[in-house]
Amino acid sequence: RRYRGLSPLLHDYMLLRTVDLLRPGGIAIAITSRGFLDKRQDKVRDAVCDRASLVAAFRLPNTAFHRHSKTRVVADVLVLQRRPELLSAVSDDLRDMLIAAQGDWRATETLFGCDGEVRVNRYFRDHPEHVLGDMGVASGPYGATLDVTSALDDAAIADRLVALFQDLPGGILPARFEEPGASVPMPRPSGAPLHILGEAPGEVLRWEVAGYTPLDLPDADRRRLCALLSLRDALR
Repeated sequence: RRYRGLSPLLHDYMLLRTVDLLRPGGIAIAITSRGFLDKRQDKVRDAVCDRASLVAAFRLPNTAFHRHSKTRVVADVLVLQRRPELLSAVSDDLRDMLIAAQGDWRATETLFGCDGEVRVNRYFRDHPEHVLGDMGVASGPYGATLDVTSALDDAAIADRLVALFQDLPGGILPARFEEPGASVPMPRPSGAPLHILGEAPGEVLRWEVAGYTPLDLPDADRRRLCALLSLRDALR
């Protein structure tokens, strides 16, 4: 309901939700459609940028998922870090300084090819080494589309991606997050519920001092709470 004004697609909603649940300084790594970064005008991308900085983005070749899903699609791996405060809440001078230092990944530009033209995020012009293949324009069922081709096999692509992650700048996390066993009190993000359903059947999570943790409940109470949370989520 809180994102109704943005009308996000499913993968856009998941990115928004993930970033909103991060602690300040927290890191999220997500695989998503290339459309998130490449759409010409996108309120969702602006909203995510308002909440998080883009540490890095890696564009995968169209064969990345072919072995398992038998589909050829270009996808991106995003590394996002929650900002201490919203960009929209800081002064204009500080906002401009942050964007200049971190790069403006909200903007796109046109990529021309023999089969037409497509929009591509400016980030990949500034970081061509983060494209795991050759980026070009191909003819698709609905007209011109972006394609990323690579002669590397799956193992070589995985090795290259690991190497790119290892080249990320050190010290991304604040020191207090890197201490083993450190528990940093932080407020629950606005709109985040106190209780949520976990991934495991019958699992209930509760917001504690540093995030969601499993809740230990008797079986009868667990079933009752799961039913209530399912009803709450269905009505949202």
